[in-house]
Amino acid sequence: MDNLKANLDYGEESIIARSPDGSMQVRTPAFPIDCDYVRVVRIEGDDVIETAYWNAQEWTESEDQGVEVMGAIMGAIKEVVEFEG
Repeated sequence: MDNLKANLDYGEESIIARSPDGSMQVRTPAFPIDCDYVRVVRIEGDDVIETAYWNAQEWTESEDQGVEVMGAIMGAIKEVVEFEG
C-alpha cells in the first residue's frame, strides 16, 4: 500500500500505542465505535501519514482466522513503541 499523505477523516480515534517521541502512532476507532480497523500513522507537522492499515474484513475472512493479520498488527505495535525518531 502506498503511504497516504492526507488527514483522512476516520472520525474520532483512540491512540493505542505511540513512539517515545510521539511521531508514530497506532490508532483504532474510539470506543464505543466497533473496532473495524487498525492503522499505523507517522506524524509530520500537521500531516498524518498512514503507513499501514488493516480492516476487519482482512482478519475475519482470512484462511488462518486472522492469525497472520494479528501477528502483523502486534509486530507493528512493537515497532512503534520501540521507534527512535
